[in-house]
Formats: sequence, structure tokens, C-alpha cells
Amino acid sequence: MVAEDLCVSTLASLDGIIGNVPNWIGDLIDEEFQAESLRKLEPVDAMLMGRVSYEMFRGIFDGRTDTYAQRINGIRKLVFSSTLPEAAWSNAQLVRGDAVAEIAELRRRDGGELMVYGYGRLAESLLAHGLVDELRVIVFPRFAGSGTPLFREGRMGAFKLLDVKRSPNRTVALTYQPENRHA
Repeated sequence: MVAEDLCVSTLASLDGIIGNVPNWIGDLIDEEFQAESLRKLEPVDAMLMGRVSYEMFRGIFDGRTDTYAQRINGIRKLVFSSTLPEAAWSNAQLVRGDAVAEIAELRRRDGGELMVYGYGRLAESLLAHGLVDELRVIVFPRFAGSGTPLFREGRMGAFKLLDVKRSPNRTVALTYQPENRHA
């Protein structure tokens, strides 16, 4: 990513499922995968998340002390939710209101690199409004069988393939640039 980029990064099963990741990810998160994930996260100034991602990430990383968890716990987190009563996790700030407008203003005002993990409603909205510079889908060689699909009915978009990276753990990272992004 270059300065002022917004990247959406998600894990997907071979059959296109992004939900219930712990059920199908298995033992494929090895040291090399974690090192690459940390390398991608190092230049990021803030993570953007909705309530579901916030609750999941806090449950996984709050209190852990490994290198990757330290980065996740230490990074600034902007949590967009109208239902979450508070954002009590380290460096988390609850943001109410129109997430798309807030993030567009954040990009104009602060610059810096932003990351969204997962592909929920927040990521979908940002993509639909041309605010996503990169969409990274890491495909795991497993069928999930059921769950939330990456590609939901009625969603359309065109993308330019920027990079393909194969990993020894058998995952493939596909990096795309949305054609509707605002330069």
C-alpha cells in the first residue's frame, strides 16, 4: 500500500465463505503466515471495524502478548457501531454516525494507511462508495460448507488483479484494485 490507502483484507475458504473462520481455518495459520500478516500491518495507522469484527478481534487478542497480538492491541482502532455501548479495548474509539462520511473525512484530514479486516457491512459500504484502494482475499484450501459468503447476491463490481502470492501453507493471497475507487 502507498500512503493514504485503505485496504480491506479478508480470509476466505475455497468455496467462498468468510464467516465462522475458526471452524474451517484449521492449522493453516503458521509462523510464516503470521509474519507476513504482521509485515502487512506494520505501516497501518489505524484499523477500521464494525461491531462484529471488534468483538471477535477483542476476544482473540485482548490480553495476548505475542508479537502479532501486541501490534493488534497497540494500533489505533476506530469502531463504527450504533449498538455497541462502549469500546473498552486498548486504543479503541467508538464512532457513531455515518461510517462512509466519517472515513472519507478521515482520509482527507489525516491521511495514513487504514486497514479493514473481514468483509462485513462496513467493508461492503466502503467498497460501494469507492473508498477502498485494495481488496486482499486470502483463500484457504478448505471448503467451509456453509456460512457467510464473500460474494453476496446483488453485489457487483469490477477489479484489477494487482498481485498473486502463493504461500507454503497452501493459501493464495489475491490482491485487487477496485475499478470504482476514488483516486
